Amino acid sequence: MMTSKNGRASFSASPSALLAVPYAHTNGETRNFDLTTSSQDTTIYTAADPSYILSQLKSSEWLQRYGLKAQKLTFDQILQQIGFKRGTVIKSNDSNNYIIERIDLPGIQSNISRNDIFLDSNLCLLECMEAKSFAFIKYPNDSRQCYCPSVILHHLEHDSNTKVRFYDCYIEDLANNQFVIPINKQQFEHYSILRIEKEKSLINQVIVGLNDEEKKFMLGTIKDRVGTGHRYSIEWCDTNESKQNDEHLFGAFTLRNKHRINDYVLAIDDDDTIYKLAKVQSISNDGKNLKVQFINLNTNNDNSLPKEASVPSMTTFVITIEYFNKIIHLLRT
Repeated sequence: MMTSKNGRASFSASPSALLAVPYAHTNGETRNFDLTTSSQDTTIYTAADPSYILSQLKSSEWLQRYGLKAQKLTFDQILQQIGFKRGTVIKSNDSNNYIIERIDLPGIQSNISRNDIFLDSNLCLLECMEAKSFAFIKYPNDSRQCYCPSVILHHLEHDSNTKVRFYDCYIEDLANNQFVIPINKQQFEHYSILRIEKEKSLINQVIVGLNDEEKKFMLGTIKDRVGTGHRYSIEWCDTNESKQNDEHLFGAFTLRNKHRINDYVLAIDDDDTIYKLAKVQSISNDGKNLKVQFINLNTNNDNSLPKEASVPSMTTFVITIEYFNKIIHLLRT
């Protein structure tokens, strides 16, 4: 329900108010986030360890040496989100801030300023946008469906597409019938800077990421930004290197989620010391541990019993159904 407040658009909390939510921030105390999965593994290595020792580290040992145990992150840092997401207004937090819940991941709530909230009523068709104007547009071929700052270059003659340049200089011809959110030049510059700075901040972060060559989720460290800027060079825990998009990277910068039964997740398999796709079966009363069932990707062995395990919730990443389906396709091809 829309209201008027001090001459600016405002609204009351409503479960049907759909929004595009950017760069979420929530204030709170500093906490430690540790990707170490085994408290029994206390092997310590020093900066002077030679490369041949590092190359022989198991994943759990590698985490102890290079993991997030010593990295303290505020909730402002942890809950930063790259790109605008669709969400629902849960309640007003104060006169100018609202608690927003993600539509694709209902376990994620963020405290968002009214200035950074855009309503469904702001949407318009791409074909209605003027050339050289600015808009938030869904980034192509990304399962997160983020709305990113973009420039409308021009409408294509004798075609139902429009040529668009995103904040990272990626150019794409997009269908005129998709909805976008008009913004002004100042907003384009402001949110482009925020996104680029966030992308730069991931350098040297410890991550769990998809290694395309190995077709598995492995531990690694982000070494550098390459290409359009949201693609990174990764040094994996086996010391090999390859490149990957931020869509497939998870770590302390990933929004923490209140796990729910039947959520799809990336969970550590202690037997193989790698992350695998899984589904939440149950949650401990204190929320610290999850019972998950790992997804069998071996289509030639569908009769095998699904593997179950108890995993720590803090180091288990919730994923959307869109991302789950995308990964299933990638890993099975």
